[in-house]
Amino acid sequence: MPRQGRLGHRHARLHHQDRHRLLPQHRGRPAHQPWPGLITTTPATAPVLQAGQVREGAHVTGIGTDMPHKNELPPALFARAALIAVDDHQQCLDHGDFGRAVRAGSTTDTSDTPVGLLLASPIDRPDGAITIADLTGVGALDAALATAVLRELAPEAK
Repeated sequence: MPRQGRLGHRHARLHHQDRHRLLPQHRGRPAHQPWPGLITTTPATAPVLQAGQVREGAHVTGIGTDMPHKNELPPALFARAALIAVDDHQQCLDHGDFGRAVRAGSTTDTSDTPVGLLLASPIDRPDGAITIADLTGVGALDAALATAVLRELAPEAK
């Protein structure tokens, strides 16, 4: 795949007919194309898309909000989500897009699910459901490993 500039200033989308290759996408282009997912990893300080641009059934992963001044996903998108996964609840409330959505009243502070739980026990996802992962800096692998270790050390926590 040819390099197309600094990906930090673009979105990447998964295209289901292109063997799930990540395709760079310029800011401002519609996100309602027939792609099953959208990954944002930018230094943005304002949302990089509008909630209405995300089609039903899409999954959105926001990776770039690792500092309080950063913002990628609009609060209104969280109101449309059937599932909101976070890597660290408190950290996402503090400076993730999830926290911005809670403060805007688009969702509640208890509407999230830890990524580690989803990795340990996947759930059924309705076809038309929009899902969001707000990742602020705790690795998904770390969360999965911590969950597995906890289950081994405390079997009653299963």
